[in-house]
Amino acid sequence: MATAFETLKTKPSAETVTRSLGRIALYAGVYFILARIGQILAIDPGNVTPIWPASGFAFCVAMRRERYWWAGIWLGNFLGNTWAFLDWSSFESLVRTTATGVAIGPGDILQAYVGAKLFRRWSSHGCSLRSVREIFSFVASQAIACLASATPGVFSLCAGQIISFENYGYTWLTWYLGDGLGIITIAPLIITWHRRGIPSFSRKSIVETCVIIAASFASALLVFTDATELSLFAVPAAILLWAAVRRNQFHVAFNGLMISAVAIFGTSQEMGPFRTDDINLALMSLQLYLATTLISGLAVAAALDERSVASSRLDASERSRQTSEAELELAGRIQQELLPKGTPEINGFDIAATCVPAVSAAGDFFDFFVGPDGHQAIVVGDVEGHGVGPALIMASVHSRIRSSRNYYENPGDLLTEVNRGLCEDQLPTRFITAFLATLNPEIRQVCWASAGQPALLIDTNGTVTKLEATGLPLGVIVNEKYSCGDCFELTPGSILAILTDGLHESQNEHGEFFGNARVMSTLSQLRHQSASEIVERLVDEVQTHCTPQVPKDDLTIVIVKAVLYGTDRSAGGTG
Repeated sequence: MATAFETLKTKPSAETVTRSLGRIALYAGVYFILARIGQILAIDPGNVTPIWPASGFAFCVAMRRERYWWAGIWLGNFLGNTWAFLDWSSFESLVRTTATGVAIGPGDILQAYVGAKLFRRWSSHGCSLRSVREIFSFVASQAIACLASATPGVFSLCAGQIISFENYGYTWLTWYLGDGLGIITIAPLIITWHRRGIPSFSRKSIVETCVIIAASFASALLVFTDATELSLFAVPAAILLWAAVRRNQFHVAFNGLMISAVAIFGTSQEMGPFRTDDINLALMSLQLYLATTLISGLAVAAALDERSVASSRLDASERSRQTSEAELELAGRIQQELLPKGTPEINGFDIAATCVPAVSAAGDFFDFFVGPDGHQAIVVGDVEGHGVGPALIMASVHSRIRSSRNYYENPGDLLTEVNRGLCEDQLPTRFITAFLATLNPEIRQVCWASAGQPALLIDTNGTVTKLEATGLPLGVIVNEKYSCGDCFELTPGSILAILTDGLHESQNEHGEFFGNARVMSTLSQLRHQSASEIVERLVDEVQTHCTPQVPKDDLTIVIVKAVLYGTDRSAGGTG
């Protein structure tokens, strides 16, 4: 990156020089014209005025941060000021007044620079006056910046013997308020125009805009060009509020500028509610009124603009939420189609299962299938979290188990193959637990393997044994080998309960967990019930525990209860 010194040494092209000179001339010309307009109402010595529109233009130029912007402002300032008080009566007077004009310029440049610098630092919406905070940041920054021009500028007039030091205070206050009012009337007009571009109008809005403009002009004439009572001074302010509510900040700034022009002219002619014997005091009172009215109108328009933006964002958020809910509901319906429509009917066993998603789409799943050895296989899986993401991962895991089920009789070998495939797919990092069991109905033998997913074995006496995991969760280590746990006989009255962690981790409003101990106790108490009744009671117990909330995780339960051969499944007894 080139340093500032290297940049200065680089010789600019002829095109760059021409463009810069043209921009300097343009800025100087516009500043001079606005300065001459402001000097129509000037007090002695002719360049101190109740409104200095050029200051608003200088601020906007400084906001652009273009190269050599200050040169155009200084030149326009020099021409505008010296035009007002240049004394040709003698060579000494000519030099003195010219030097005064030269000395005033840097203060105006400093004011524009400080105002732009502070406004950019305090602004939160890109210096666009879109919020109430930005309006007051704008006002505060300019209140400070105007000190940079009024203080040295009036001192230069006194030092150049153009005014006496006795008039320093009054002249300073007029200068300060004039610069401030010039910025408040001109800068918002330029900023909002630049922000919005050429406004687009419908037929109805054109009519309303014309009515507002006509009302603004008429109210200004009515209030400020006649011997009006003071109570009517609120009428123009009400018109600006109308423009703020019905239109936008640009219309407030435009109509405010028009009202200000009429008000200053009328007050300078000793008309209107602010007329007094002291015309200077009348103009300063008017400056404060106009500044307050314009700031109020801009703030109201900004507040309504913020409200409109917030409402639009809220509507967009609501549409997005509805779309997400529809997609989630669709994913849930598709997922439910992937789950078994019922449970296997096996002589000597009562099997029931359910999956209750926390939202429409769950990260849990269960399945039943017959392995290559003809034994009944039961699998329960749990993907960390819930919603569309975990549901998609669950579908991938489910698919891999189904595609590999015909090649592996051993539950550990099947989980090893599924784990390898998931690691190769490089799915998003989530804990994926699974419990896979095979049931040989003829000898009532259950063989099992677990990838981070425990299960519970309840014997006929109600004793609960935890079947711990035989390996890590799926998708963690590609070479993980899953071994089988000890096979066991599921005697009549015994229960194999495969549960996901949504049950014991469910919390109530006080943050209390349902807990493993309560799960085991409930299963022990319900061991004489049918498998479907056990499932139903477990879900009810968890949901009651969470009331008035709902469980925050998916609940999946598979109950395999051994009964006597030939026993009706709905009876649930041991025969």
